[in-house]
Amino acid sequence: ITEYLNLALTSIMGHWLREGDLNRRTGVFTKPAPAIAATPGPIQAWGFGRKLHSRDLEQSISGMPTAALPDEILTPGDKQVKALICLGGNPMLAWPDQLKTFEAMKALDLLVCIDPRMSKTAELADYVIAPKLHYEVHGNTAAPEIYGGFGAGWGFENNYAQASLPIMKSPEGSDLCEEYQFIHAVASEMDKTIKVKSWALLAHPDEREATATAFEPGETPDPITAWSASLNGCPADIAELYEDAEAQKGKVVDAQALLVQPKPADWEGKLSVGNEAMLDELSEYADLLGQPVEADEFPFRMIGRRMTEIHNSNWHEDPVQRKRVPHHPAFMNPADMETLGLSEDQPVEVESARAFISCVAKADKTVRTGCVSMPHSWGTNPDEKEDPLGAGGNTGRLSYNDRDFDKRTGIPLMSSIPIRVRAKQAELEAAE
Repeated sequence: ITEYLNLALTSIMGHWLREGDLNRRTGVFTKPAPAIAATPGPIQAWGFGRKLHSRDLEQSISGMPTAALPDEILTPGDKQVKALICLGGNPMLAWPDQLKTFEAMKALDLLVCIDPRMSKTAELADYVIAPKLHYEVHGNTAAPEIYGGFGAGWGFENNYAQASLPIMKSPEGSDLCEEYQFIHAVASEMDKTIKVKSWALLAHPDEREATATAFEPGETPDPITAWSASLNGCPADIAELYEDAEAQKGKVVDAQALLVQPKPADWEGKLSVGNEAMLDELSEYADLLGQPVEADEFPFRMIGRRMTEIHNSNWHEDPVQRKRVPHHPAFMNPADMETLGLSEDQPVEVESARAFISCVAKADKTVRTGCVSMPHSWGTNPDEKEDPLGAGGNTGRLSYNDRDFDKRTGIPLMSSIPIRVRAKQAELEAAE
């Protein structure tokens, strides 16, 4: 619903190219939609994909409902998930309902993490595969170019491209690999063929199947071949870009700007500002606003927070990061801290109906009274002792994954969670 409202606002404000405008983004690593002043109209976002066997959820345009994966792992049946490969992800600190996630990770027959560091999920893994890092692999600007198709103002203003070669060799004698090499090696051992659909053709879904590249079991393709398959159908010659010294540094690829053409006479697609399904869903959320707040038991609301200094669960142990943000902060309005008798940097416990976590109180007058603003992806695994002055607690532990969830994506309430706050028990005992 948030994504839809963003598109609706973009449409109301007229932030789309119009007939006669110049479109300078004609594509390098991607093949854009035709430059015409028209929209294909609403596309089907659900009701077409694989259904879960554990819950009444299904695949949507957003993909599979990741938040329900613990249930797919824990629920017996023919479709029970028994093996999981994490490519740099960290479910133990990133997913909601950390308690159930922990149970699910331990229940897997096989858990493999491809990660350069021992994350909290990797600590539970059967195998941890060490990947090559960014200086050791071929890179390019396909991803930010693809983002340009998600909304007005995204991506590059013109045909910018960079195709970078590795600038470091992997350590001699190491068995580091790229993620795709690991996946292909596993498929080869299973005598399976991998079919790669092109990301360059997201705006042309009918062409993705026809242009898919099959990699048979056997020798793993080299990186440029793999990139060429992943971006098959794009305007550029991937191999030539990697040979181009200017492209290795980044350059604007020469291409004729396209004049946006008028909408064809028989075109039926229209913008759908005020889509019935979306407005019905919005009304359901609006009805929730009138529900009473459990002021006695859980008088506060935990709201999510992103911090400039920290990115998800990455590199919290880094000395520079630790100097900037040494503790897991729980930002509160000074008036609320005074009411609760809390002081700056005091260890506190934040408790929901699901569980409680430990962190450190920080005063922030920009936080609304009644709210506690906390960054996500901190903390430890549930079988470890929490240290509020160290890794702190995991906000995912405060939520249930099967309550108050979005019916399309399965994402549960991960912000505005009803909570109460108190001084950490050890602090109370010391005071007594």
